[in-house]
Amino acid sequence: MDKGSPQECKKPQLLECSKLLANNTRTYLDAYHLGVNLNATSLYYECLYEELKVGSADVHYRGCTYDNINGCQLQLRPQFAAPSQQYI
Repeated sequence: MDKGSPQECKKPQLLECSKLLANNTRTYLDAYHLGVNLNATSLYYECLYEELKVGSADVHYRGCTYDNINGCQLQLRPQFAAPSQQYI
């Protein structure tokens, strides 16, 4: 079974959160959102799931993040915000 196949997607692996995974999520969030503290770390983690429409593509991200990142409260970068979400 291919790693990126639909069958594989329906059976995701259970991963424990780690510093590496939280750092990867922090980097992802910084690419799409404003105000990400790239120096933030914590001993505690939270799950993060996000769906974005970027141009004609859908971005689905699942990962874990440091609990002090507050990923769900971050504003999208203007180039990724839908017209109704853009701040002028």
